[in-house]
Amino acid sequence: MSGHKKVFHQVPAEQLTFLQLQKLGRHQHKLPHYLKKQCGQYPKVISDYFLRHLRIAIELQGITVHEAPEPLPECSFRTPLGKVGFAIDRTLMAEVLECYYGGMNPADQADQPVSSSEERMNERLGGALSQVFLRMLFGPSSPENLELVANAYEQSHWEYRLALTFTSPASGAQGQVHFHLDDQLVDELTRRMTAPTVCATTHRPARLIRHIPVRLNCVLVNEQIPLAQAMALRPGDILAVRLPAQCDLQINQQKLFRATICERDGSLQATSLVSVIKP
Repeated sequence: MSGHKKVFHQVPAEQLTFLQLQKLGRHQHKLPHYLKKQCGQYPKVISDYFLRHLRIAIELQGITVHEAPEPLPECSFRTPLGKVGFAIDRTLMAEVLECYYGGMNPADQADQPVSSSEERMNERLGGALSQVFLRMLFGPSSPENLELVANAYEQSHWEYRLALTFTSPASGAQGQVHFHLDDQLVDELTRRMTAPTVCATTHRPARLIRHIPVRLNCVLVNEQIPLAQAMALRPGDILAVRLPAQCDLQINQQKLFRATICERDGSLQATSLVSVIKP
């Protein structure tokens, strides 16, 4: 056989990098780094959800971005910006079901058929955590309403899969939570990454004032004691006070609102704000 040889390397075909035509000329090469950066800014958000709602303590170990969609999402949700998919490893799901429903999980949980309880928990976790995931990516402009895609035959083109690896300190088990992004969601992220920044001078000054950060102080207790007693206080001393039913909300020592103190999820919260009308 004569002629010019077209292959001049000894690299096996399975190790070659094949260019995807739909990604040429676009900024998607920056997207994996952007996804890891956005989710890395909030390493405790998903762990706090598991602790608050399911009483499971897990720690984030790492974030990886894959172009392969496997494992495919257990459930997917439609938003105005595109579709997001959700999947969770069965080792992690086993701890969720054990804490939520009680009982002991079998050692070969991965080989067991998927039960109806696991399907319901997948949809519940998928909807809540996908909303948290979209808030990490899009911030305040993230879509609020997620619609479960119930049609099993509807085809979805998943372009990226974000895998968050968690470890349970109690059991030592390790599992991953997966979020899938379809082509429409990826296009929206790419558009926002490459959108030109608007100069601040084009806005009206009145609008810019509204974005100035201010510190809001919540005054829980305002106690009046003699100066001699205050000077006698030492670190570790106990000062008996009575927590009032209402507190003052101040900005720069100016009282703006009266609020009612309540307890929720183990933390104090201010609610029922009433504006303070000055004479």
